[in-house]
Amino acid sequence: MRRAVALRLACTLALATALSCRSETRSPAPKGGAMVYKIEYWTNLADDRLANTLVLSSADGVARVAIAANGDDPRLSTIGIFSWSPGAEPIDAVRSAVFAPAFSAPATLTGIRPGEVVRRITLRVDGNPPIERQAAEQAPAPAAFARAEGLLLELMRNGRAHPLEVLRGVLSVAPVQAAAGVDGIDVILSLDNPGARPVAIPHPQDWASMGGALQIHALRNDVPLADMRDEHRALLDLGAGQVTRTPPPDVAGRLTLRPKEFVVLSFHGKLPLKPGSYDLWGALDVPILDEGGNLVVRGTLTTTKHTITRR
Repeated sequence: MRRAVALRLACTLALATALSCRSETRSPAPKGGAMVYKIEYWTNLADDRLANTLVLSSADGVARVAIAANGDDPRLSTIGIFSWSPGAEPIDAVRSAVFAPAFSAPATLTGIRPGEVVRRITLRVDGNPPIERQAAEQAPAPAAFARAEGLLLELMRNGRAHPLEVLRGVLSVAPVQAAAGVDGIDVILSLDNPGARPVAIPHPQDWASMGGALQIHALRNDVPLADMRDEHRALLDLGAGQVTRTPPPDVAGRLTLRPKEFVVLSFHGKLPLKPGSYDLWGALDVPILDEGGNLVVRGTLTTTKHTITRR
């Protein structure tokens, strides 16, 4: 799941360098009239390539959460855009934490290690340069950052109750063994739209050209981590060549799901496994589009695990 580490590392190192070179910054003040600001939160905790974000705007009091990946907790099986008005109390709490002088105090983050989880909070006020602070696993976050982050994470959790343009997935698997002894697996992926607006994904026949993929991961759960080797894991890529049943594409060549609609995709592939007990899960990497075909979010939907035994 955590690919393209070098690209993310280069970006985060550039951000860290910018922070270390920045002179002391004071909390911004409005230049007359009502202050208009945005508070942004960014984290790569769920996936090394895809950030989950929150944007809180004072212009309309709306919070917008983009969940691009759920690898940190596959039980939260919905990805996409969530949007709602949190109300005055939580917004005031976040604003007080981010506008506090301690948050704006100069901060230096040393080099980011490959694969390290990074979190970033940015304050943007009209007429002022943005104030950006980061935290990573290498050291405890400053108290002011931790306070603001806790409030923002609570907003993100609450935002999951307000899906706007989203996709939810459930995977079921049935291992089979052919007469020749070659292991195979039947996979059924059920997708539905619990949001308020229609969404679409590329039809499986176009995944190769549009960057879509369904990967099935198998990992031994009866081998100690210290003894884990490549032979204890397996990976199966599923696409157009492995489809056994899927609805036809719509007139735009996509699979469109209106609110409360669902679609079932069936696949069959070969998954050679040595005897043992395995955790098995799926990861659907696909662009989520709006009804007009515009990108909503590029996401990876990770399913919960199944346990299978190869005898």
